[in-house]
Amino acid sequence: MFGQIFLGLIGIGIGILLVLKTETLLEFTGRISWVEEHFRGFGGTRMFYKLLGVLIVFISLMYMTGMLQNVIVAMFGRFFGAR
Repeated sequence: MFGQIFLGLIGIGIGILLVLKTETLLEFTGRISWVEEHFRGFGGTRMFYKLLGVLIVFISLMYMTGMLQNVIVAMFGRFFGAR
């Protein structure tokens, strides 16, 4: 339980950093051409980093509360024989 909370808090911190420090990350890594092509009108790489950060926060919260396993089993369980 402590490990789940600890890893979840680390994930939340990383996600928040991605959202808040998007410009710094963009200067460090540069633009992603695939993202720029598909998210052209929406901010491109900046929007991608922000969406990725929000997704990481959401998945981390689900992991901390124990919901992530239930969602994964519900989505992919039928492929592996789970009910």
